[in-house]
Amino acid sequence: MKPMKKRLLSLLLTLVTVLSLLPTSVLAASKTGSGIQITQNQAYWSTRLLANGTPYSYRPPLVDGKLVYCISQRHLRSSLKGGRSMLLSNQQKYILEILKEFKYLRVRQLHALVQAHYRTQGIKIDERRMEIMLRQMRTGTNYVWLRGDVVSYGDRRIDPRLLEALDVMLELTRVQPGFYSKDGLHEPFLLRFTGNGKGAGYLFSVAWLDAATHIATVPRMKGERIIWISESSSFGEIDLPRHHFFAARQKDGTHRFFGSNEPEKI
Repeated sequence: MKPMKKRLLSLLLTLVTVLSLLPTSVLAASKTGSGIQITQNQAYWSTRLLANGTPYSYRPPLVDGKLVYCISQRHLRSSLKGGRSMLLSNQQKYILEILKEFKYLRVRQLHALVQAHYRTQGIKIDERRMEIMLRQMRTGTNYVWLRGDVVSYGDRRIDPRLLEALDVMLELTRVQPGFYSKDGLHEPFLLRFTGNGKGAGYLFSVAWLDAATHIATVPRMKGERIIWISESSSFGEIDLPRHHFFAARQKDGTHRFFGSNEPEKI
């Protein structure tokens, strides 16, 4: 009797395993006769992007009257470890590169850089498309943060001085810097970048001015132009040495640049 019981138990376990592997849609179809349907509730519709950046409308399916969502094994493993991941489009990958470099910047600054980069490829990135990409990255990952008009890579302490330095870079390079970096810089420097076109051979460094006496003591590399920014919109009686400039912030947020009276020499 024991061998027979073992065989029956084994057969029962096999049957349970097979039934558990049957697709949910098959079970739903056997109950309702309708199988998988597309939800008509627009509250669950969303706009998503293909890998090439083309937007499309996503409508989750219904099985037996319940919403069904698909999840990849990589996403599942990440979720179980306490993180979130998502498949990024090419444009979103470029956004991530910028965020990793600057750590945080204003949405309009990020949009300007992405728009200028893809304009040369004939791809238009308008504000609506940018909004969709950032919303997807915010909800689909745990490393893209949106607070007000600032987007950051993770939770960051925002330094408004860097945000202004980014504005200076975008204005001087017409949103097409050849190179930019904030790594390895020490006070009073905030950002370093190169120009484009005729100014491609120049290295610019944006520095924070809190006392006029700092200007004379700050070391300058050969070929480097130092641009000073300050809380004050006027540099007053500051005597700018050669290769030093002052970016005066205007009421509209743009800057007016003042240079030294000394002749330019490398």
